[in-house]
Amino acid sequence: MPNVKYTVDDVNPMISYEPSSAWLPGNKTADPEASNYSNNGTFTVCQQNGATATFNFNGTGVAIYGAKRSNHGFYSATLDGVINLFDGHSPNSIYNQSLFEASSLQDGPHTPILTNTETSNDSNYLDVDYVIWTVSIGEDFAPPTTTYQDGDPSFSYEPSDAWSTQTNLLGFENQSGHQTTQANASVTLTFNGEEVQIYGSIGPSASPFLVKVDNGTVGTFNGTRSDLFTGVMLYETSDLGPGQHTVTLMNKPNDMAQNLSIDYAVVTDNTKDTSSGTSGLSSGAIVGVVVGAVVGLAAVALIIFFWRRGKNADDSERNHQVSLDLSSPLGIHPAVVEPFISRPSMSATGPNPEGLAMSSARKNSTSLTNPWSSDPSSFYRAGHRNPMAAPLMLVSSVGDDSQLPTSSHSTPSTSQSEPRPRRDQPTVPLASANQSIQHLPAEVLRSTRMFVEGREQDFGPALTTEGVLPPNYEQAVEPFHQRS
Repeated sequence: MPNVKYTVDDVNPMISYEPSSAWLPGNKTADPEASNYSNNGTFTVCQQNGATATFNFNGTGVAIYGAKRSNHGFYSATLDGVINLFDGHSPNSIYNQSLFEASSLQDGPHTPILTNTETSNDSNYLDVDYVIWTVSIGEDFAPPTTTYQDGDPSFSYEPSDAWSTQTNLLGFENQSGHQTTQANASVTLTFNGEEVQIYGSIGPSASPFLVKVDNGTVGTFNGTRSDLFTGVMLYETSDLGPGQHTVTLMNKPNDMAQNLSIDYAVVTDNTKDTSSGTSGLSSGAIVGVVVGAVVGLAAVALIIFFWRRGKNADDSERNHQVSLDLSSPLGIHPAVVEPFISRPSMSATGPNPEGLAMSSARKNSTSLTNPWSSDPSSFYRAGHRNPMAAPLMLVSSVGDDSQLPTSSHSTPSTSQSEPRPRRDQPTVPLASANQSIQHLPAEVLRSTRMFVEGREQDFGPALTTEGVLPPNYEQAVEPFHQRS
């Protein structure tokens, strides 16, 4: 549970000095060392045996600070009924000393009391400089605070005509405040939260006031001081628990000239009441942050959606361009491209479209697949790749032609179908697998072959290798020339 530490000066009305006549403000003129005290040299001092300084708080720790000097003596500190004795004497003056300190207290109300126990008249001084106490608020983190200005509707002034609104007040927040001189006139703050602080002014004309929390009387605090102080914590309480609470301050003047002045209030609230004058984000700002976050998430989701959509489209296009039929379970080998034959693709199961027989040795080797189009246009006749041609085929190395797969982009031919002859080209008789093309004249064979300048004509399998030159790479990559 997070801890918050508060500090109040010796003049704070929450410190009760009894009897009031025994305690006096430090005299800066008479005491040359007064400037060593905090808050511009303010301290409250007594010399009377049995005089007490009492502080009531809700929290888990407290420390009361003062000085130890050569004219200081013994004193006692009582906390929750336990008395401890201390010696405030020091040959050399030391300041900002912890006269009494307690920590790790059970969270709740506590009352430390300092008592002057010195009986010697030579060293019977006891003074108070300031008090620090620790408050536990919230669970895992300190909850937000809400500031209510004196004109906030959460403040209720009764009777309303007994209170006046003061402006241009130096030392007041927003230079405004509410003030009353009427006895028993009250101001009530209604709030949601577990801790509250009420701020105002004290001084020579300030009056004592009665404090109530949730209609229960806490006690009377005296705001009368020798000097004017603004922005003073008139009252603080914590450990109220969640829900709605009220704090009431009632004016109890000793004479008609005394007044009660209210500046503002600070509430620590786990449920966060965002009324006017509050600190932190407004409801509009919170809505804006939420809307912005939602829009940002939606934009990121759209970007991811379109990115994945485009990626899937690219993958689908690539899969469409290359489609392989892998129906043959055994002996799959890549086809060999023969770029110098200008004829339609051969069906795996149909007859040779050129009417030429395949030898058994050629049939058992890797099959040839024609990737070039037979379109009659001059562009594709010049040797350019036809984009509509069938893709490469995977064929089986086994001897059975029935196991050869066909391209998914070509129409399978049947054994009864015959190839359609090219324009301006004589039809070549079909040859069976057992026939030979050796009986065909060269004129017939030439009419079925593409002419490549500088390359000897290939008429298929030859009886001998004499006089037949295989194409080299330069000849293979030369452009095609259509024979006139």
